[in-house]
Amino acid sequence: MAGFMRCENTGVVFLDIQKAFHRVWVEGLIHKLIKYKIPTPLIHLIAFYLNKRKFKVKVKNALSDTHTIKEGIPQGWGISPTLYSLFVNDIPKCNKTKLGLYADDTAILVKNKNYRYVEVTLNRHLALLNDRFLKWKIAINVDKIEAVFFAQGRKRHKPNMHINDQATTWSQQAKYLGVTLDSKLTWKIHITAVKNKFRAVSRKLYRLLARNSDLNREI
Repeated sequence: MAGFMRCENTGVVFLDIQKAFHRVWVEGLIHKLIKYKIPTPLIHLIAFYLNKRKFKVKVKNALSDTHTIKEGIPQGWGISPTLYSLFVNDIPKCNKTKLGLYADDTAILVKNKNYRYVEVTLNRHLALLNDRFLKWKIAINVDKIEAVFFAQGRKRHKPNMHINDQATTWSQQAKYLGVTLDSKLTWKIHITAVKNKFRAVSRKLYRLLARNSDLNREI
């Protein structure tokens, strides 16, 4: 927002981590817990739970053999978001970029009046992230990456970006942490979506809130 107000070009890449929780490398996670000096008994408890999980597949009357779950952390487990955050906490940062991390939502931001600067800096950080992700067995869903180029006025040039040797296309909007951001930061798309959601809920509640409703309002 600050860069936009100063008429700077702001490029943001929103990464999609492929099956983020389900693809966590358990051995790598335990290694990082030791590195962060988590109490040893707690590490043993987490490792025991993650390494001892089993599953079977049942189709009608047929039941498969028992197999071990070798990777991932349960998405419904209370401490899973914390474990995932610890797993990606050492993600590479650059002085010339800003990095936003919230659970498995990752955003990289660069702002500058020179669009070439934005291009070079973003590509450099993306290459750095790609190398780190490969090392720790984190897969990026390249097809679901969203990138938005925020700029006032007419955008004649947009940076060329690549990740995994695949070009990333720029979008007019992207959704991050539940908020839809458009390239002009008008907020119109997000406000319209919120209004539509409110109207849909209001219609469902109308029979309960109407004057002729049987609902006892004295409660």
